[in-house]
Amino acid sequence: MKKWWQTMPWSERPRGQKIGIIAGWCFLALVLASALLDSNEEQQVATSQADMPANPASPSPPQKQASAAHNQPTSKDAAAFIAELDSAIEASEAALRRGDLKSLHEHSKRMNQLKSDGERFGQSIYDPFGRCFGAGLNAQSWWSEQLSAAQRGGKESLPGEIATTWKEYQENRSECLKAPLAGSESANTEQIVSASETPPRKGCLKVLGVRPDGQVGTVAYTCPKT
Repeated sequence: MKKWWQTMPWSERPRGQKIGIIAGWCFLALVLASALLDSNEEQQVATSQADMPANPASPSPPQKQASAAHNQPTSKDAAAFIAELDSAIEASEAALRRGDLKSLHEHSKRMNQLKSDGERFGQSIYDPFGRCFGAGLNAQSWWSEQLSAAQRGGKESLPGEIATTWKEYQENRSECLKAPLAGSESANTEQIVSASETPPRKGCLKVLGVRPDGQVGTVAYTCPKT
């Protein structure tokens, strides 16, 4: 049996059926028109966005310009650093007495770290707190010489080296603590720049620092004024 839309001419269809069919066509047309409009709007928006120039990058917040000058240490920093050095030196005897590899290794790391920490005070005798840096170098050298002597059964690689380094440590330690008060040089001493291991005259004390070649060694002597 054929369906009604296959056999019945339009003129013979009932009025209600015609109204239903027309209403259905209208609804379908509205749906198609709405879909077409939405599609056109999306294309227009996409085209508009593509044609728009890229938004300039938002300016980043102004950054503080790094100061070329290092933060200047204070007298409190110097005193705290010397206290750390003194404490580490006092602990050296216990580490040597224990004598186990772990204790010696850990204490060597501590002394090396303190030497590195001293670099914040400068790496030259011309820096206001440069003697603090020298004290850190002396303390680490003193420990290395103590360790080396212990491994040799108490024999120093250079006789008297431990005592000499200790004396230099005491000198730089004292000057480090006086640095903010003393200015540059003591009234009774003078600095003589020299990389020689031989003092320029009697009574001069070696000053360690970083040489132009990057090596740590003698850079000057503190000598009594003549």
